[in-house]
This record gives sequence, structure tokens and C-alpha cells, in this order.
Amino acid sequence: MNFAWLAQHVENDNSFIKKLTKYIRRSHLEVWQTSLHSSSKLSLYRTIKTAYSHEHYLNILNVRKYRHAYAQFRPGFHELDIEKGRYNYMPFTDRLCNICNLGQVGNERHFILICPVFDDIRKRYSAIDSINTPTVDTFYALPNRYDLVVKHLASYIFFIYYALQRRRKFLTL
Repeated sequence: MNFAWLAQHVENDNSFIKKLTKYIRRSHLEVWQTSLHSSSKLSLYRTIKTAYSHEHYLNILNVRKYRHAYAQFRPGFHELDIEKGRYNYMPFTDRLCNICNLGQVGNERHFILICPVFDDIRKRYSAIDSINTPTVDTFYALPNRYDLVVKHLASYIFFIYYALQRRRKFLTL
């Protein structure tokens, strides 16, 4: 594209603008993909964000507090032990959940599917409670189930919101 700068002239403005727009989009997408795949922090986000596109949950969630909780949870902007340990340079295996005694890494999967402190909230939201065997694949598939998006995704997000609230209260005791 530097030919236009050097010449200070283009033959067809519309054609040039279309080419430039396409070039900028492609460059932006490449930078996004590179940063997504090179970050150790974005492991959950990388798994559930498979395309650079508008997210369906934004159309469904019209309650700001739920949308905010979910939007922060996806890229790892939360207070779970997996992230706290990252900031304290703890080895991954030492970032254990500090509110239950299962001795498991306090990551998103543990928080949503396993930690017994949130069993009652999990039962309240049947989409989470209906998962009989909490495998990694099941966990990562939850936010991408667009066929059941209204019921299941809303349930998933309500769980995240209320469980994060309880976790904060529990840690301040």
C-alpha cells in the first residue's frame, strides 16, 4: 500500500479505499490471532472465542451486571486463584482453590463445574447442574452452545455472577 503514499496519487479512489480497508482488516485479524495464541493468560478465551465476530451473548444479556460478569470472566479478568497465582509468579500446580479442600487448581473449570462451595448455586441453574461428568470438553463447550443459547447460556452466566459474588464474600470473612 505504500505505492499510494509515495505517488501521492491513486487512479481510482473507490478501488483504493476497498483495497486499503481489506488490507487493514486482514492485518488487524492477524495481529488479533497472534496475540490470542501467544498469550498464556487467554487459554479459556482462546478455546471459546473461535472467530473474530460479534458475540451472541451480547444480544441476549440486557442486564448489565450479568453481561459484565461474563465479559470479564471469558478473558480471565477475575479473581480466581489461577489468575492471582499468575501475578505472584506461582507455579501453575500451586494455584489451588483456596475456598475448598479438594486440592485442585483454582481455574475456571474448577470454579464452574467442581468446587463444592457453589453446589447450591449450580443446582439452581440447571444447565450447569445437568452436566454429569465435568470434563474439559464439556466445560469449554458450555458458552458455545448456541442451539440452547437462551436457557443454557443465561443459566451459565447467572451462575458465574452469583458464584463470584459468594466467592468475594467468602474471602472477606
